[in-house]
Amino acid sequence: MTTRSARWSAAAVALAVLPILAGGSAPPPPDPATLCKASEKPLFSCPIGRKLVSVCAGAAKPVYRYGTAGRVELTSTDLTTASVGYSGGGETQIAATNGAYRYIVYDRTVRTGFGEDGLHHPDFDSGLIVRRGARTLSSRTCSAEPVLGTPNVGTIPPGAFVAD
Repeated sequence: MTTRSARWSAAAVALAVLPILAGGSAPPPPDPATLCKASEKPLFSCPIGRKLVSVCAGAAKPVYRYGTAGRVELTSTDLTTASVGYSGGGETQIAATNGAYRYIVYDRTVRTGFGEDGLHHPDFDSGLIVRRGARTLSSRTCSAEPVLGTPNVGTIPPGAFVAD
């Protein structure tokens, strides 16, 4: 599991290293930024306001979850994935279907231009789009950096890319 800018505090590093130095193994750090179970790997997770949206991979089919740690409001295993390349970036989407509704989580990188220093200056954007048929009902960006994982090839079947 990675974030765009991994931030480990000195205390978290010390807590992770101490059991190893004492001859044990370090337990995985708790991750309040995901609705994935301990046995699952987050493929995507981010806060949308006070709620979380997560796509998790485990022993069974990957699963989409939306809600809070105390109450998951929506779960779906009917998932597809799509991606498209942009000049200087690209976008990956995972769509969950629930009846007539589609819940599309996305992560995109676009080049915003080159600075005077000649370096590429990317813009990162992640979030959730909710659609009913072809109509977009909601489009919200993550309120903090997303947790991003890499799905195994074939884990989620391909689907149609949704332009917003």
